[in-house]
Amino acid sequence: MQLSNRQVRTLLLKADAHKVLPSVLRHYPFSASDPTLERIRQEADSRRIESAALSTMLRHHTGLILEAASDLPVELVKGPCACRKSNPLISVMQSTQDRTAEYETNGLYGA
Repeated sequence: MQLSNRQVRTLLLKADAHKVLPSVLRHYPFSASDPTLERIRQEADSRRIESAALSTMLRHHTGLILEAASDLPVELVKGPCACRKSNPLISVMQSTQDRTAEYETNGLYGA
């Protein structure tokens, strides 16, 4: 069964939201003969590259901050639910829900 371009775009957006985009890009059988599908793949790959770059920058700056604060009583708290580490009674949205809401707001699911 072949997915339509719209379905492939939705698949890639959801894969990105669930943090499995690199794996899906590696294993999905993209057709080189369809320029629209190739553009969709390139857009998703650009998001993958941007996420990797931002993650690398975050890791680098986190290391610098932790090194500078090594003699202070601090704890690294990171992620969409980091506030739960300091206060388990706080309820916040998961990152997948945030990303899905962002895509729906920007009309990316309907593209």
